Amino acid sequence: MLFEIGTNALYDGYYREAIGSFTASYERFLEFFIRIVYDATGDNEETFDKTWKNVSQQSERQLGAYVFAFYSLYNVPPDLLPRKMVEFRNAVIHKGKIPTRGEAIQFGESVINIVLPVLRNLFDTHQYAVVAAATANVDAKDPPSLTYYPYMTLPTNRKPDEKTPSMEQLLEGIAAGRKSTRRGSE
Repeated sequence: MLFEIGTNALYDGYYREAIGSFTASYERFLEFFIRIVYDATGDNEETFDKTWKNVSQQSERQLGAYVFAFYSLYNVPPDLLPRKMVEFRNAVIHKGKIPTRGEAIQFGESVINIVLPVLRNLFDTHQYAVVAAATANVDAKDPPSLTYYPYMTLPTNRKPDEKTPSMEQLLEGIAAGRKSTRRGSE
């Protein structure tokens, strides 16, 4: 959801806000991944939440937890945002840099190119847990369902497509969606 908010901000010309939302989506993905790996241990959610509080306010600790959770699951270190993108994000978020459209697109693509391949693998190895977590806020009293929802509906329990879309393709999708919405309301 946060990535989609960032994409909409980018489409609307709010590049700094897009970077903030892309960053938040990346950080929440790290938590999502860690939660899925933790759930596989069979321990309860209350214990996870208590443990997560120790790192919840510190993104560097969250990143470290993600690196080790990823390594423990796949026995290889994960791909991370390139240092150049981390420095760029820090300049935007902490130093007030105003990014260009091109920089915002590049940052968004860096995030999506890291998140989607990991999400695909996670879906393959922990489908039920991914579906449960992705749909947890839809209707908490219903059990997780393996019913597939439309592609652009969020949250979704559908495995991400094998081909990672470019930011330009995502922006075209927003334009088409807004155009059809306007047409439908006339």
